[in-house]
Amino acid sequence: MPFTLPTGEVIPDDSAEVIAARRTLAINATHPASWQWNEAAVSYVPPSNPPDTNQPYLWDEDREAWVAYSG
Repeated sequence: MPFTLPTGEVIPDDSAEVIAARRTLAINATHPASWQWNEAAVSYVPPSNPPDTNQPYLWDEDREAWVAYSG
């Protein structure tokens, strides 16, 4: 589906080649070992969601758990 910018300019759909290249880049991206590939998201996803969306969390791979981000 094309994307329309606020200026009215229409960005056409990505070609199959561009989509394939983006997927390859995402698959080869650095990610925590415990995360799994999700084809629908075209990304790696953590094994669980952060516990509280009102507070920022970071993934701690050593503990395989979300840790509150203190800034």
